[in-house]
Amino acid sequence: MAMAHALIVDDDSKTRDALAAILAEDGLTTATAGALRAGLELLRQTPDVAFMDLELPDATGVDLFADLEYSHAGNVGPDNARRITPITT
Repeated sequence: MAMAHALIVDDDSKTRDALAAILAEDGLTTATAGALRAGLELLRQTPDVAFMDLELPDATGVDLFADLEYSHAGNVGPDNARRITPITT
């Protein structure tokens, strides 16, 4: 069985690293990004779950949720929006 994959988007590297370590202990692989633009590229790879900081340097996590609600390009769309968990530090 394939391991679940998580995406973590947070501009705080300590938060990204800590969350990645916790998820790895539970058997998930992770990809991380420090800004929304990089996170969107990784989101197109369709992770099983994503954790998105609400306060990013290039946009807010709320902007991403709004974009996902109306976007149907590639793999980014409403189905992915249900798998994104907002976080804030």
